[in-house]
Amino acid sequence: MISFEIEKDKNIYFHRGTLFEIEKKHYVVILKMLEELNHTVDLDEELYESVRKALKDGKKEREARLERRSSVYPDTYEVRTKAFKRNADVIAEVLIRAVGFCEKCGKKAPFIRASDGTLI
Repeated sequence: MISFEIEKDKNIYFHRGTLFEIEKKHYVVILKMLEELNHTVDLDEELYESVRKALKDGKKEREARLERRSSVYPDTYEVRTKAFKRNADVIAEVLIRAVGFCEKCGKKAPFIRASDGTLI
């Protein structure tokens, strides 16, 4: 996480001038909101750490925890994601420029789309 140390009651100025200023109290609220939005990333790491611990525990310990759980259904949480609407002209130009080879790995086309199994 990126954070900035600022003094009490000091405004934050941005490198492109003073297009806008923000007071520390508002900065703290914005930072808290961003941390809450990004909490799901931490949940994955918590899960993997818990699995590592559970694998080290004995069978009886795991079974006891399973018996004490409040529900057989897992908790739910909302996931927000950002996707890009791709431009067909950009894709076409890249395919033409690549001349049948992947510009990253150098492998020869055609490639199979993971989403639907069609050839690119």
